[in-house]
Amino acid sequence: MRSVKQLAGKTAFALSLTTTFIFTGRPSFAAEAVAPTAPAIVAQANSTPSETEATEEAAPSEISPETRAKIEELLAITNSNDLNTQLIEGIIAQFREISPEVPEEWWSRFVEKIDYDELNEIVIPIYAQNFTNEELDGIIDFYRTPVGQSVVNKMPAVIQESLVAGQSWGLSIAQEILSDLEADGYDLSAE
Repeated sequence: MRSVKQLAGKTAFALSLTTTFIFTGRPSFAAEAVAPTAPAIVAQANSTPSETEATEEAAPSEISPETRAKIEELLAITNSNDLNTQLIEGIIAQFREISPEVPEEWWSRFVEKIDYDELNEIVIPIYAQNFTNEELDGIIDFYRTPVGQSVVNKMPAVIQESLVAGQSWGLSIAQEILSDLEADGYDLSAE
């Protein structure tokens, strides 16, 4: 049985993959091998810009109406709310698995509280910071094509299959590291 802490780390990781998909139209496959732990994610979120080498985000009030409209169109054309809904449903299914004593009505109430527009308001400044209007136009043009829509339609399955494959691959690497450490005489029994 997975611990809540492990599940929280996987949840944050899954959410980061979803936003990666929203931003680029594809998940970050290199990141799929090992999901970051919840503490690592919290540490990153609490770090200063100089630590993460992040640039200053554009405040929502500083985003022009034209740019905001383009970003909202991109979020709509990539079905970001549908993808986020699927992701949350998957996460809740995992929580149900580790907490079978929680009644269905509790989960239903929780799902009703989720505001996907809130997530959009979080990512809009990130898009505005990283893409020019011309780039947004090009991305939108791509997603309007049959190939772009194929990416949108097929990517949830690609992400899910890649997560499973990546987790399996990461587990095999972790097992190899543990075996090699033990073979080289390191005592791994102490915490």
